[in-house]
Amino acid sequence: MTDRCRLPPNASPVEHSLAEVQSRLAESSMPIRSLWDANTCPAALLPWLAWTLSVDAWDTNWSDPIKRQVILSSAQVHRTKGTVSALKHVLAAFGVMIELVEWFDAGGQRHTFTLHVPITPDMLAIPERQLTPACQRNIKQAVDAIKPVRSHYQLALTVACTQILVLAATLCARMIKVVPMRLLNNNHPGDDHAG
Repeated sequence: MTDRCRLPPNASPVEHSLAEVQSRLAESSMPIRSLWDANTCPAALLPWLAWTLSVDAWDTNWSDPIKRQVILSSAQVHRTKGTVSALKHVLAAFGVMIELVEWFDAGGQRHTFTLHVPITPDMLAIPERQLTPACQRNIKQAVDAIKPVRSHYQLALTVACTQILVLAATLCARMIKVVPMRLLNNNHPGDDHAG
């Protein structure tokens, strides 16, 4: 017996459509529970899961592990949004080691912080860990969505070296005499010179 037969003879087209959708869902082999889990959700459905869980920063070009990690950390981020803890959870999803230095630790201006991203040799060797301009934009987008609105920040890329690096520089200096220009034919009140 089909669902159409279960409907009364005066059923509307909408009711027939709903019955057909319900029968298709009943035949589906995908359990609904797996769609709500970021670890088991099919990759094609991750953007909808992210939207449902209100993920603030999303890029379709991210790899699947990063997408899944961002979705998994979404609940914790929303619980602590606007705090250092939330920033650390969001930045951990990118797989990049980022040090956050707040204004009172650096003696800077109030409500500012700096994100120090060390560029290490393994970041250059592993393509997924490279800090491309697109990755930097994604980090900026994620931080902008999570940080307190009053706060301002800088993203500082630092080079981490394991070898001694010697730099040499030469400086050429030239003495330049700066002389103030006098207005000759324009006497203004307060001028101490006569034109």
